[in-house]
Amino acid sequence: WQRRSASASSVGSQCVGHIARAPDFRVNWTAGLGSRPLIFSVDSDADTTLVVNDASGQWLCDDDSGNGGLNPAITIQNPASGQYDVWVGTFGTDTAHSTLNVSELYSQ
Repeated sequence: WQRRSASASSVGSQCVGHIARAPDFRVNWTAGLGSRPLIFSVDSDADTTLVVNDASGQWLCDDDSGNGGLNPAITIQNPASGQYDVWVGTFGTDTAHSTLNVSELYSQ
């Protein structure tokens, strides 16, 4: 439960919701030999959003593309090795209990 303190649109006009100023999670990824994607998804009963700053510095955002209607998911094809900073936000200004999932297989 982290107090949201910034508009997600501050990192990109396509981003929505409210996020913390610092990332909620940091994933250090090592790409494998196959061509599997890297999938970040959120499971929550609230309307959550997702922001990822990928290993190349690109900002990726999603609101409702995941499973369960209001859950976000971001799929990165051919992910590069490196650091991925992840923010789980809320569409409104309230905080919400949520679970971040990271997978090579599917969105939660």
